[in-house]
Amino acid sequence: MISLSAAQSLIPRKVPPCLKPDEVHSFGWIQPADMREDRVPRDPWNVRIEVDQWLSSNLSSIVAGMLLQDAMGVNVTLIEASTTMDVHERLASGVVHFNPEVWGSNKQAQYEQYVVRRNAVDDLGLTGYTAHSGWYVNSRAVESNPQVSFASWQSLTRRDTLDLLPRYNTTPTARAPDGSGGYLCDSQTYRFCTDGIFIPPQCRADPTQCREFWHARPSFGLGQIEQSITTLNLPLVVVYNGDEHVKRLRECAQQAAYACLFFYWEPESLLNEHPFQPLALPRYNSTCVERFNASLAGTTDTWYGCDWPVEMLQKLGAATLPAAMPQVNTFLRFLSFTDVDISRMQHDYNVGNVSADAAACAWIRASTKKWARWIPSPPADYARFVLPLRSAGATATVVSFLCALVLAALGVTLAGLARYGDAPAIRAQSPPFMRQILLGAALVDVAVFLDTLDASAGTCAARAWLLSLGTTVVLGSLVVKTYRIFHLAASARCITSRTRVSNATLFAALSVLAVANAALLLAWTLVAQPRATYLPVSATAVVLGCRTQPDSPGFATAVSAVLYAFHAMQLAGACWLGFRIRKTATAFNESKSIALAGYTVLLTAAFVVPIAAVDNDVIDPLVQAAVRGGGVLLALVTIVVLLVVRPVVTVAFARVKDAQHHARHQQQKKWRWARWGAGKHAAAAAESDAHSLDTLGATGSASSSGGSVQPVEDGDTVQVGNMIFRISPVYAMKRTGSLFASWRAVRLLVLLGDRPMVMTQTPAQERDGRGDMYTRGVSAIPLACDLAAQHPGCFLLQLAGHTYLVQTPCRGIAAGWVATINAAAAGGGGAGGGCRACDRDRSEKETSATVLVRLGGEEGISTTVALPAAAETVATAGTATVYINY
Repeated sequence: MISLSAAQSLIPRKVPPCLKPDEVHSFGWIQPADMREDRVPRDPWNVRIEVDQWLSSNLSSIVAGMLLQDAMGVNVTLIEASTTMDVHERLASGVVHFNPEVWGSNKQAQYEQYVVRRNAVDDLGLTGYTAHSGWYVNSRAVESNPQVSFASWQSLTRRDTLDLLPRYNTTPTARAPDGSGGYLCDSQTYRFCTDGIFIPPQCRADPTQCREFWHARPSFGLGQIEQSITTLNLPLVVVYNGDEHVKRLRECAQQAAYACLFFYWEPESLLNEHPFQPLALPRYNSTCVERFNASLAGTTDTWYGCDWPVEMLQKLGAATLPAAMPQVNTFLRFLSFTDVDISRMQHDYNVGNVSADAAACAWIRASTKKWARWIPSPPADYARFVLPLRSAGATATVVSFLCALVLAALGVTLAGLARYGDAPAIRAQSPPFMRQILLGAALVDVAVFLDTLDASAGTCAARAWLLSLGTTVVLGSLVVKTYRIFHLAASARCITSRTRVSNATLFAALSVLAVANAALLLAWTLVAQPRATYLPVSATAVVLGCRTQPDSPGFATAVSAVLYAFHAMQLAGACWLGFRIRKTATAFNESKSIALAGYTVLLTAAFVVPIAAVDNDVIDPLVQAAVRGGGVLLALVTIVVLLVVRPVVTVAFARVKDAQHHARHQQQKKWRWARWGAGKHAAAAAESDAHSLDTLGATGSASSSGGSVQPVEDGDTVQVGNMIFRISPVYAMKRTGSLFASWRAVRLLVLLGDRPMVMTQTPAQERDGRGDMYTRGVSAIPLACDLAAQHPGCFLLQLAGHTYLVQTPCRGIAAGWVATINAAAAGGGGAGGGCRACDRDRSEKETSATVLVRLGGEEGISTTVALPAAAETVATAGTATVYINY
């Protein structure tokens, strides 16, 4: 049944499909489903058709909507209105575009205003079938009582005729559909109503002397029924049945015990399918409308005492249709129905017991020859060619090639990371998270590659998942990796096991980020429903791209916003932590690389995201794809190069260089520092080399407190005669004043005595028996308070005119080395000096000395070093005999 709900607002509803694409393909608007989609129509028009609450209006509106939607590819929405009196205003304002059944006899003033004078509404011609409203009575009651007459309105003045009608207050009046408990005919909206019914002036003294007249609802008219009863002085009260109107009329039609007098209209199959007969009213003429004032309806101050005219139903459309949707406007002008057409659909609805949608579809399928003439041809540029994404331009091909190149580079980098993973330079930079960065980069790279393929629902969802999860893995690894440095640098004390952050803790944090990301992606996929759609690239071509459903609820937008905010917070955290550690002394200059990687991603996102978020109608989708793919790959390559490739390549080149040196000196005996116990110090060296970021990395960035620092000795001290050797563990040192200077692992050897010197030696030099020795121009300088806060545990070492920053575990140890080096420099005196490599292959002009270490009675390792003078000293230190020949 058609709902007669008097809703106070417009109610939209969808048009169900009726015809299949292959049934209407010949019209040129729709692509058949079983054919290869090499051409597609432009974005469909959107049309809103108003439908009134009676059956004929529903049927004609549904037929128009189904043909526009199925045969012409138009998006159609039916708008159900609660009243017909404002139809001209809704059409003029664009709320609706078309109404196929407008009863114009009581809307002449609106027609004159909107159609004739303002040209805001177009008259699209006649609907085709006619209509008429009037008063009716059930025939069985009339036939069962031949002594009474219901031939005309004058019969209602006779008592024997009135006695067949229900008495006053017999039938319950309808309530408002909003559940408020009020009446359908409330006195605030309709001033002529009292307690939900209309009591004319002649009945108000004693309503029990009057009989009932049934009406559907007060909105079906301007008050003509109420005024006719008043003007003709009939003893009738109007009861409004609302949704029960048709049901009560059918029950009344099946019996003869009482008569029911009611208002109804044609075309409606109810009057043909049940025995009802009309009751004659005074003939309609133009003065009836002229003398009637709707605002005074139900009173003696106005007049209406006529029948209703035969309605020549009109089709009205918005004045914007011809320019905005010319083919739709043409179709609506051709649309028309005969009395037979509308009667057939009404019969199927009532007798066949089917829905209005099914009745309309049945008529469409049975009347193809009629409505086929209504469908206009599409415009010449309506259909556009579908281009494979890679043939639409070179962008997709170039991005695909770059993706393949990046993926291959990631594989090579992973192999290099596995090959050189034992190197201190690799272990110092958290290899587990370097591997996670490579994993995330691979996911992002595959997502960018999917963006170069023709879209489908699966690839659209997969691309979003891979891109989002890959971003989380990369940025999350960057955040947790940087947090460890920040955490260590936040302590002003020496690093202990209590200040370190374990890999397990960091992996747990990264797992939480990944799980949260997956939950957001699942919610987004369910509500946004990513799909493939056609994106225009020219006036005649489209490509397949990804979009979410156009009617996705607001929740989808909210989830998308949360997902963007989730990644934005990761990026903000990475940049903030990178900024905080940018000056922290870390091994191999990692802090600057981390900061630079975060800044690059931030700048890339600031450029790419706004362009990628703009609607495809504003920016060419190929340009968007190029910017999106190129920007993501740029940020990806920057992170991988700075945080993974750089240390791997550095170690690889160092290994090659070391191998060359080792081949040149493999016949020579390796030089070792004089120290107690070869086994002890070999283990110590191995332990120092195996130290990760906690040892060679940041050692604190908290503000330096005031006051002096108590020097603390670190390393081994050996006294030989009047000379003292002090040997450090592996520290980190880099040259100051250079943007690209990197930290390197070194040992310090300070010789105090008559011939003081300072020697630096890297692990590679140690293996080849080499080192850099300085005898003059050597000094150590403690950092000022402001610099000490940024680089705690560090001091400045001046060697041969160059200044280096040396990193020790804490400030006390740094102070101890400053005192030791300055004591050695003071003992040496003078200025100038330089650096000479401790290598046997040096010029013979340099005086050589042999250092022989005997440990536990066994002969140790001897080598030759260059010293400034010749002398010979033999001394005994503990159980080891050290020969130093000048």
